[in-house]
Amino acid sequence: MKSKLEFDLDSSEDRANLNRCLKSQDLVFALNEIRLQVFRPARKHGYSEDGLQNLDEKTAAIIGLLEDKFHDILKDYSIDLEDL
Repeated sequence: MKSKLEFDLDSSEDRANLNRCLKSQDLVFALNEIRLQVFRPARKHGYSEDGLQNLDEKTAAIIGLLEDKFHDILKDYSIDLEDL
């Protein structure tokens, strides 16, 4: 099975759609890095950056809430980073 996408490069809307297609893999990589570098350290092994190494419980809880919100938004758009 094959699929072909076609864009009219004279159309600004189609050029924007082409750019979204071309950058979609980079977006997936960036979202995964946010998950791994921003959220995961708060609940696993901690942060390596100065100033983030000694989080209090309230700050860690806020980061956990933000992580939940991040995943809820991805779920709302049917995005599963493990599948991409």
